[in-house]
Amino acid sequence: MSLLVKDLMAADVLCIPSTSTVAEATQLLREHGVNGAPVVDATGKPIGVVSRTDLLSGCVQAEVERQRVYYRSASGELPGAPTNDLVPAFGQQRVSEIMMSLVFSVQKDDPVRKAAELMAIEGIHRLIVLDGTRLVGILSASDLVQAVAKGLLVPSA
Repeated sequence: MSLLVKDLMAADVLCIPSTSTVAEATQLLREHGVNGAPVVDATGKPIGVVSRTDLLSGCVQAEVERQRVYYRSASGELPGAPTNDLVPAFGQQRVSEIMMSLVFSVQKDDPVRKAAELMAIEGIHRLIVLDGTRLVGILSASDLVQAVAKGLLVPSA
């Protein structure tokens, strides 16, 4: 008998509303101790995924741009110092503006091997788990590692 996605997935899924700000999403991920979560629309349909890496990358980009504007201003290329700080402005952006809008998913009754292959091929760390079109869980790369450690899943050679 093959191990199924529903046997390993986390059914208690943190979902981030698409209307949340980056700052709110960051706080939710931190509070729940997860590295990423599905972004859902008003009906609960998954429309994307946001990760701590996405949030950190955006923050770093905003800071780099702030420094570029400041140094150009200081060298006289721009009139006056910048009037707004881009890092806090990034925190007020909607998650829907920075999320990965391509949703990778599997069905709860799919074999785990199919999910692992999809993660490996796409270079992703989590999959949304569906029952038809309804979100029922999330499967992460760490779930697969734990299954291997417990002897539930044997990597192929």
